[in-house]
Amino acid sequence: QLEQLIQHIKFNMEERKLITLNINGLNTATKRRKIFHRLGKLQYDIVCLQEVHIKKQHEYLLKQPKLGKLFTTLAQTKKRGVVLYIRDTIIADQIYSDDD
Repeated sequence: QLEQLIQHIKFNMEERKLITLNINGLNTATKRRKIFHRLGKLQYDIVCLQEVHIKKQHEYLLKQPKLGKLFTTLAQTKKRGVVLYIRDTIIADQIYSDDD
């Protein structure tokens, strides 16, 4: 039965394009524009950006509908921060949110 399940999973899995980048800050409009333009052209299914250094209050600067649904973990200060973009063709929901 396990072998049948594995075959079923392999059959139903689709190939996905994923990229993860350590950005080291996205605070300048020029850098955001360049990064988002290039990522938009490459058409990844899942994009993970680390060390974006964007404050939680400036999350709107990261909205890029062409890249997919936005998920973030941002600080109140300009440090750290992870951003995920997941294409609308992939079912993804946030299941936990921390106020910090």
